[in-house]
Amino acid sequence: MATSGVARRYAQAIYDIAREEHDIDGWQHDLHVIATVLQEPTLKALLDNPSVSFEQKSQVIEDSFSALGPKRRSLVQLLVENGRVSLIDDILSAYEAMVNRARGVVTARVSTAVPLTPSEIEAIARRLQAMTGQKVVVTPDVDPSLIGGFVARIGDRLIDGSVVGRLAALRARVMA
Repeated sequence: MATSGVARRYAQAIYDIAREEHDIDGWQHDLHVIATVLQEPTLKALLDNPSVSFEQKSQVIEDSFSALGPKRRSLVQLLVENGRVSLIDDILSAYEAMVNRARGVVTARVSTAVPLTPSEIEAIARRLQAMTGQKVVVTPDVDPSLIGGFVARIGDRLIDGSVVGRLAALRARVMA
Protein backbone atom coordinates (compact mmCIF):
# COMPACT_ATOMS: atom_id res chain seq x y z
CA MET A 1 0.00 0.00 0.00
CA ALA A 2 1.40 3.38 -0.98
CA THR A 3 1.66 6.07 1.63
CA SER A 4 -0.16 9.29 0.76
CA GLY A 5 1.70 12.55 0.29
CA VAL A 6 -0.26 14.04 3.19
CA ALA A 7 0.88 11.24 5.52
CA ARG A 8 4.48 11.70 4.38
CA ARG A 9 4.29 15.44 5.11
CA TYR A 10 3.00 14.79 8.64
CA ALA A 11 5.70 12.14 9.12
CA GLN A 12 8.40 14.52 7.88
CA ALA A 13 7.27 17.23 10.29
CA ILE A 14 7.27 14.73 13.17
CA TYR A 15 10.68 13.42 12.13
CA ASP A 16 12.10 16.96 12.01
CA ILE A 17 10.80 17.64 15.54
CA ALA A 18 12.11 14.29 16.78
CA ARG A 19 15.58 14.97 15.36
CA GLU A 20 15.60 18.45 16.84
CA GLU A 21 14.65 17.01 20.25
CA HIS A 22 17.04 14.02 19.86
CA ASP A 23 14.06 11.76 20.56
CA ILE A 24 13.56 9.69 17.41
CA ASP A 25 12.92 6.43 19.28
CA GLY A 26 10.59 8.12 21.77
CA TRP A 27 8.48 9.56 18.98
CA GLN A 28 8.42 6.19 17.23
CA HIS A 29 7.19 4.50 20.39
CA ASP A 30 4.57 7.18 21.00
CA LEU A 31 3.33 7.02 17.40
CA HIS A 32 2.72 3.30 17.94
CA VAL A 33 0.78 4.13 21.12
CA ILE A 34 -1.24 6.82 19.32
CA ALA A 35 -2.03 4.47 16.42
CA THR A 36 -3.12 1.71 18.80
CA VAL A 37 -5.34 3.99 20.89
CA LEU A 38 -6.92 5.64 17.83
CA GLN A 39 -7.92 2.19 16.51
CA GLU A 40 -10.03 1.53 19.62
CA PRO A 41 -13.57 1.29 18.17
CA THR A 42 -15.37 3.46 20.76
CA LEU A 43 -12.81 6.27 20.54
CA LYS A 44 -12.69 6.04 16.76
CA ALA A 45 -16.50 6.31 16.54
CA LEU A 46 -16.52 9.32 18.87
CA LEU A 47 -13.76 11.15 16.97
CA ASP A 48 -15.42 10.41 13.61
CA ASN A 49 -18.84 11.60 14.82
CA PRO A 50 -19.58 15.06 13.35
CA SER A 51 -22.24 15.76 15.99
CA VAL A 52 -19.62 15.70 18.78
CA SER A 53 -18.14 19.16 19.24
CA PHE A 54 -14.43 19.77 18.80
CA GLU A 55 -14.23 20.86 22.45
CA GLN A 56 -15.64 17.50 23.56
CA LYS A 57 -13.24 15.66 21.27
CA SER A 58 -10.36 17.74 22.67
CA GLN A 59 -11.26 16.75 26.19
CA VAL A 60 -11.44 13.08 25.22
CA ILE A 61 -8.02 13.38 23.57
CA GLU A 62 -6.56 15.03 26.68
CA ASP A 63 -8.00 12.23 28.84
CA SER A 64 -7.04 9.38 26.48
CA PHE A 65 -3.50 10.59 25.85
CA SER A 66 -2.68 12.15 29.24
CA ALA A 67 0.45 9.98 29.55
CA LEU A 68 1.93 11.54 26.41
CA GLY A 69 3.70 14.86 26.21
CA PRO A 70 2.03 18.04 24.99
CA LYS A 71 3.49 17.87 21.46
CA ARG A 72 2.19 14.34 21.03
CA ARG A 73 -1.28 15.36 22.24
CA SER A 74 -1.13 18.38 19.91
CA LEU A 75 -0.43 16.02 17.03
CA VAL A 76 -3.55 14.01 17.86
CA GLN A 77 -5.57 17.24 18.20
CA LEU A 78 -4.30 18.37 14.78
CA LEU A 79 -5.20 15.05 13.18
CA VAL A 80 -8.72 15.24 14.63
CA GLU A 81 -9.16 18.89 13.72
CA ASN A 82 -8.07 18.26 10.11
CA GLY A 83 -10.02 15.01 9.73
CA ARG A 84 -6.81 13.02 9.30
CA VAL A 85 -7.14 10.41 12.08
CA SER A 86 -7.45 7.67 9.47
CA LEU A 87 -3.92 8.49 8.26
CA ILE A 88 -2.18 7.52 11.51
CA ASP A 89 -1.03 4.11 10.23
CA ASP A 90 0.37 5.69 7.05
CA ILE A 91 2.05 8.44 9.09
CA LEU A 92 3.63 5.80 11.32
CA SER A 93 4.82 3.79 8.30
CA ALA A 94 6.30 6.87 6.63
CA TYR A 95 8.00 7.92 9.88
CA GLU A 96 9.52 4.47 10.34
CA ALA A 97 10.74 4.50 6.73
CA MET A 98 12.48 7.84 7.38
CA VAL A 99 14.09 6.51 10.56
CA ASN A 100 15.24 3.35 8.79
CA ARG A 101 16.63 5.32 5.84
CA ALA A 102 18.58 7.59 8.19
CA ARG A 103 20.00 4.53 9.98
CA GLY A 104 20.89 2.74 6.75
CA VAL A 105 18.28 0.04 7.30
CA VAL A 106 16.08 -1.33 4.52
CA THR A 107 13.02 -3.51 4.90
CA ALA A 108 12.63 -6.56 2.71
CA ARG A 109 9.27 -8.26 2.31
CA VAL A 110 10.20 -11.87 1.71
CA SER A 111 7.52 -14.21 0.35
CA THR A 112 7.97 -17.97 0.60
CA ALA A 113 5.75 -20.99 -0.02
CA VAL A 114 5.96 -22.07 3.62
CA PRO A 115 6.57 -20.13 6.86
CA LEU A 116 10.21 -19.37 7.59
CA THR A 117 12.00 -20.35 10.78
CA PRO A 118 13.88 -17.63 12.68
CA SER A 119 17.22 -19.07 11.49
CA GLU A 120 16.02 -19.00 7.85
CA ILE A 121 14.91 -15.39 8.24
CA GLU A 122 18.33 -14.53 9.66
CA ALA A 123 20.13 -16.32 6.80
CA ILE A 124 18.03 -14.52 4.18
CA ALA A 125 18.66 -11.19 5.92
CA ARG A 126 22.43 -11.82 5.83
CA ARG A 127 22.27 -12.76 2.15
CA LEU A 128 20.24 -9.68 1.26
CA GLN A 129 22.55 -7.52 3.38
CA ALA A 130 25.52 -8.79 1.36
CA MET A 131 23.67 -7.93 -1.86
CA THR A 132 22.54 -4.45 -0.83
CA GLY A 133 25.35 -3.36 1.46
CA GLN A 134 22.75 -2.20 3.98
CA LYS A 135 21.28 -3.67 7.14
CA VAL A 136 18.16 -5.57 6.13
CA VAL A 137 15.09 -6.24 8.26
CA VAL A 138 13.04 -9.10 6.85
CA THR A 139 9.25 -9.06 6.96
CA PRO A 140 8.17 -12.62 6.11
CA ASP A 141 5.07 -13.43 4.08
CA VAL A 142 3.64 -16.78 2.95
CA ASP A 143 2.53 -17.28 -0.67
CA PRO A 144 1.91 -20.98 -1.42
CA SER A 145 1.79 -20.28 -5.17
CA LEU A 146 5.59 -19.83 -5.18
CA ILE A 147 6.07 -23.62 -4.79
CA GLY A 148 9.58 -23.09 -3.38
CA GLY A 149 12.38 -20.54 -3.02
CA PHE A 150 11.60 -16.92 -2.17
CA VAL A 151 10.75 -13.55 -3.63
CA ALA A 152 12.19 -10.50 -1.87
CA ARG A 153 11.02 -6.93 -2.36
CA ILE A 154 13.32 -4.18 -1.16
CA GLY A 155 11.81 -0.84 -2.07
CA ASP A 156 11.23 -1.02 -5.82
CA ARG A 157 13.77 -3.81 -6.29
CA LEU A 158 12.52 -7.39 -6.82
CA ILE A 159 14.72 -10.43 -6.27
CA ASP A 160 12.95 -13.53 -7.57
CA GLY A 161 14.52 -16.79 -6.43
CA SER A 162 11.26 -18.73 -6.52
CA VAL A 163 10.60 -21.96 -8.37
CA VAL A 164 7.75 -20.25 -10.23
CA GLY A 165 10.09 -17.42 -11.25
CA ARG A 166 12.77 -19.84 -12.43
CA LEU A 167 10.22 -21.83 -14.45
CA ALA A 168 8.92 -18.62 -16.05
CA ALA A 169 12.49 -17.58 -16.95
CA LEU A 170 13.18 -21.04 -18.41
CA ARG A 171 9.94 -20.88 -20.42
CA ALA A 172 10.91 -17.44 -21.76
CA ARG A 173 14.36 -18.70 -22.85
CA VAL A 174 12.92 -21.80 -24.51
CA MET A 175 10.22 -19.81 -26.33
CA ALA A 176 12.68 -17.12 -27.54
